[in-house]
Amino acid sequence: MDTPFKILMADSDYDFAVIAKEYFSSRGYDTIICTDGTEAHDKFYETHFDLIVIDVALPGISGFELAGDIRRTRDQTPIILIGETGCGKTSLIRYLTEKILKEEFNIIDLHAGTT
Repeated sequence: MDTPFKILMADSDYDFAVIAKEYFSSRGYDTIICTDGTEAHDKFYETHFDLIVIDVALPGISGFELAGDIRRTRDQTPIILIGETGCGKTSLIRYLTEKILKEEFNIIDLHAGTT
């Protein structure tokens, strides 16, 4: 049995993180969300992730500090730092889906049920 692709989503915007988790989960990706840097730091050391998405403006340990700490462990997991809100985050999901996960992206999928 294959282990699902695991994503750590560390974002201070809980609503965005939940939408992203639902989107990736619907495609079979196991997504763990954290809303502060300390929680994300702890999760990183508890579990292996295939991709890490970090909001630079996390409370607690900042996104920059978290990414630096992860890199100091010599872990080579891809890290994407984000700092925008709104359509910038939608663009991130598009990029992750099309370029990294190699799937078709439809903006309707991401926003379905959020109105």
